[in-house]
Amino acid sequence: MRELNLRIPISNSLPSDRSLKFSQYFTIALSCVLLVTAIDANQNTPERDHVPDQLQINDVQSARSSNIPKQEIRLLKSQVIGNIECNLTAGYGNAREIGVVEIPRGDGTDFAVLNPNGTLFSGTLPFHPTWTRIGAGQDDSIVVGFAELRGGGGEFKPQDAPEPIRILRDNETIFESEKVWDFDVAADASSFFVHQPGPNGTSQLIVRNLNTEDEVHHDLGTRFTPVSAYENDYMPKYSLDFKEAVFIPAYADAWGIGKHWFYPIAEGKTSRITVENMLSALSANSKEWYFVEYPADRSVLKDDRIAWPVYRKQLDPARNAEKVIWHRMIELEHFYGSMELSLNGKWLGLSAWNYVVLDTQTGETQFEFQTVHDKKGQFARLRPVLPVDAAVSDMGSLGSGRFFEHYLLFYSKLGNAMACSRDRIKPYNRTTYRTCLREQRRQNKYRWFHYVFDMNNVSIDGDPIFRREVFRDTECSIANSPLPGLRVNNGVLAYGSSD
Repeated sequence: MRELNLRIPISNSLPSDRSLKFSQYFTIALSCVLLVTAIDANQNTPERDHVPDQLQINDVQSARSSNIPKQEIRLLKSQVIGNIECNLTAGYGNAREIGVVEIPRGDGTDFAVLNPNGTLFSGTLPFHPTWTRIGAGQDDSIVVGFAELRGGGGEFKPQDAPEPIRILRDNETIFESEKVWDFDVAADASSFFVHQPGPNGTSQLIVRNLNTEDEVHHDLGTRFTPVSAYENDYMPKYSLDFKEAVFIPAYADAWGIGKHWFYPIAEGKTSRITVENMLSALSANSKEWYFVEYPADRSVLKDDRIAWPVYRKQLDPARNAEKVIWHRMIELEHFYGSMELSLNGKWLGLSAWNYVVLDTQTGETQFEFQTVHDKKGQFARLRPVLPVDAAVSDMGSLGSGRFFEHYLLFYSKLGNAMACSRDRIKPYNRTTYRTCLREQRRQNKYRWFHYVFDMNNVSIDGDPIFRREVFRDTECSIANSPLPGLRVNNGVLAYGSSD
C-alpha cells in the first residue's frame, strides 16, 4: 500500500489573490490533511478499515439470476393518479424522461415504467420496494432496480430481516437477492452496484458493468458493516460520472469529513482519501473535490456571518500533488457545512441562511437567496410567481434549495401538519397519515410549494420562473409544471416534461 500525505496549509492571514498557490504558506498547527491511498487489490493490512479487496471477475451468466417469466400488468390512470398508496420515482440525467409508479397489492407490488409515450413495461414484485433506481442507456435500454430496504418507511425491521432486491433490464431480471444493504443504478444504465452482507459480519460490493457484462466482487471486510439495524457510518453512491462507486462518511454531521473509498466500475485501482481538519468536503469523483476550510482567524467562528475559504481542487495521488483550480472567500450566515453539487456538475450550492450558488468552472457567485429573515426581500423576489392578490403570508416558510437538472428548487410550506401527528390519528400508519394530509390540503391548512429558478439564465438576484404545488398526500399527482411528472397523453398514462 502506498500512502501519500497531501497537506493543505492555511495562511495566518486571509489571502485575497484567488490564484494563490498553496505552497506559499505552511502552518503545521492548522494543516488540513488529505491521505490519498492507492490500494493494491491483493494487499493485506490488519486494520479494520484496511482489509484487502479481493477482486474476482465472474462470468456474468453464472452470476446472473435465472430470468423470471415476465408478467405484464396494466395500471390504469384511474388507479394511479391521486392514489394515496401510489409511489412515484423520477429518473434524472439520461433517465430524466423516465418515471416508475408502484402500487402495493397485498404482499406484492404492481409497477409500471413510463416515458412520454406511455408504458414501456410493467409487472409485479413479490415485495414492497422502499428504494427504486432508474437508468436509461444510449441504446434505449432501461434498467430499473427495486429493493425493500430498512429505513425507507414502514414498520421496524430487525437487522437480520429480509431486504430483497430485483434489478430489471427491459423487464428481464438481471440480478436478485433476498438480502442487501444498499444499491444504485447508474442514470446512464452503464452499470449497477449492490452492497450486501457477507459472512462473519463482513460485507461485499458487487459491481456489474452493463457495457461489458463484467462483474467484480469486492470483499470489504467489516469496515462498511452497519453499526445497527438503522445506522451506518458509510453510504454508497456513484461518482458524478458513474465511473466509480463511492463509500462516503454518513455519520451525523459528517459533511464529508473522514474516509472516502472509491471503487472503479471498469479499470483502475481502489483508492481511499481521508479528509481532516476542514469544515466540509464534497467530491465529484476521486480527483475533483470541493472544500470549505476553516478561517485562518478562528476567533471569527463565534460570528453569525463568516467569510469562508471555498476551494475547488484536483488531486493527483500518483504525483503526490494537488492543484488549486480556484479559491473564493464566500460570506455565509449560519453555515455549518452543507454543500450540494448539481448532478450535471455545473453548480455548487452552499446551504446557509443565505443560499449561495457558485459556478464550478470559475468559482464565481452565480446566485444568492436569503432563505431566513428578510421577509420583505423574499417577497419582492418571489412576487412575480405568486397570485396577483398575494400577501407576504401567502409566500410560506422557506426551506433550503436543491438542484434538479438545470433548475434550482426552494420549497416552502404554508401551515403545519400538527393535526396529523401520531397522538391524533388512530391507528397511525402511512395511509391514515396521508389521508389526513389530504384533508388539511383541501382545507388550505397545510400546503407545500416549490419556487423554481432556471440556473441557465438566472442573475445573482434573479426571480423564479414559476411556482408549483407539491402534493405530500400522494406522489402520483398530475404534473403541474414543465418539470417531468405524470401526464395523460391522448388518454394514456405517461411520464415526462413539457418543455
